Amino acid sequence: MSDKRVKVKKEPKVKKRKTNRLFTRDQLFIFIILLVIIAAVVVGSILLGKNNKNNNENNNQNQNNQEQNNNNENNNNTLIDMENKENVEIKDGEKINNSQKLKEEKQFAGMKVKEINLYTRAEGMTDFNATVENTSGKDFKSQKILIKFFNKDGSEYAILKAYLGDVKTGATAKIDASTTADVSNAYNFEILEDKD
Repeated sequence: MSDKRVKVKKEPKVKKRKTNRLFTRDQLFIFIILLVIIAAVVVGSILLGKNNKNNNENNNQNQNNQEQNNNNENNNNTLIDMENKENVEIKDGEKINNSQKLKEEKQFAGMKVKEINLYTRAEGMTDFNATVENTSGKDFKSQKILIKFFNKDGSEYAILKAYLGDVKTGATAKIDASTTADVSNAYNFEILEDKD
């Protein structure tokens, strides 16, 4: 046998070039994603901080406006006109309504409204109270009511919102309502269902 040797050509070794890269492609991708997330968090917190600041400023402004309105309302409505003696008698610094028309028994939802009192306390509050007797033959379910006051000529004097609780058939309940407005000079009233 012949001894022939086959020479295999070796491919020259290619030297890999070293690059001066800080990151590999994957590391660079992760780094960019982290930068985007950090930027989003920073921008979001700045916007949220501004939004909270605006909300706090708006809340403070609303609270200041409400306090100012309450102060104005108290200054305007708690002034009791002791000079207006129409339909009232003044006793111990209080205005007590003495209109016979106002004190007459009224009807509301088939029930009797009686023992009616309307007076203004020295503290600047007007109180309305009455007894309601359920003579309608059916139970009354609680609801909001309007107490509409009238002048002697029939014109509307004021409206007071109130609440009447459940009244079983044959039972009685009280209406107690107060306002800072001086409505004690009313001549008459009626009770209506508050549909709001």
